[in-house]
Amino acid sequence: MSSQAKPSAHSEGVVRFKPHHLVDRVPDPGWYRLAIVGAYQRATDTGSVAVKVKFEVTEEGDFEGVECWDQFVTDGASDEGADVALRRLARLYRAVGVEVEPDRDYEVAVLEGGEILGRIVEDTFQGQPRARVRAFRPLPRREATPSAEAGDNKPF
Repeated sequence: MSSQAKPSAHSEGVVRFKPHHLVDRVPDPGWYRLAIVGAYQRATDTGSVAVKVKFEVTEEGDFEGVECWDQFVTDGASDEGADVALRRLARLYRAVGVEVEPDRDYEVAVLEGGEILGRIVEDTFQGQPRARVRAFRPLPRREATPSAEAGDNKPF
């Protein structure tokens, strides 16, 4: 799902808005089903290196399609700050199903397309309210279905 308004396929010069384009407030604090729609590494304005992750609320309701962000400063911050960021980032990788091991390199782009449960909080950026994701969990596992084999009615 794209969060940008797109011109109608049949009429040039027309823009169609989705309901989430008209939401002027951040989602209420709480846990939401989120899709990761962007993940990249970049230099910050202060010269640090950060991983920036863009999420989109995917559960039905008033905030479906609303975007929120998180940033993990992994280099250039204090050692303690970088450690906290890397621990949080490792939790995000695990939440999307990537087994994280020490002393291995992981592509940031592997996060894109992942779905998680994320805890959204209200934050401010340049004086404006914004949604920020502060905690991550894997989506609940779907209940296993019984085997098709005759007589096997065990759910696992």
